[in-house]
Amino acid sequence: MAAEDDAGFANGWARPLLIGLGGLFVALAAAGVFLPLLPTTPFVLLALWCFARSSRRFHDWLYHHPRLGPYARAWRQYRVIPVQAKILSVSMMALSLALVMNSTADWRIPGALGAVLVAVGCWIVTRPSRPPAPGEEGAS
Repeated sequence: MAAEDDAGFANGWARPLLIGLGGLFVALAAAGVFLPLLPTTPFVLLALWCFARSSRRFHDWLYHHPRLGPYARAWRQYRVIPVQAKILSVSMMALSLALVMNSTADWRIPGALGAVLVAVGCWIVTRPSRPPAPGEEGAS
């Protein structure tokens, strides 16, 4: 675990590493805006996580970015995962499981992976797909 300075940000080798990873995730998120098979939301969230621990300036830039910021704000405020991201996530998990099942004769590895992926897939699918309507915000 990296030591933290008074501002709460990682220091030493961890800070440049987190900034670099955040930059990589921003690049992948930006590509995901234009490439239909590359998800945007998970990469934006990963970048925000990295920047929240390394650079307030980069975090605020990404959070308020006109193109990528809405994904972050929707997750932070409403815990929303868009339908397209859900479909892509579950599809990629199914493809990954199929590849693992096809590459081994032992049932334990695909069985364990399948159990984890089903749990994660269920969690993803049960998240809201869009923010509540203006009159629904107080409703549970």
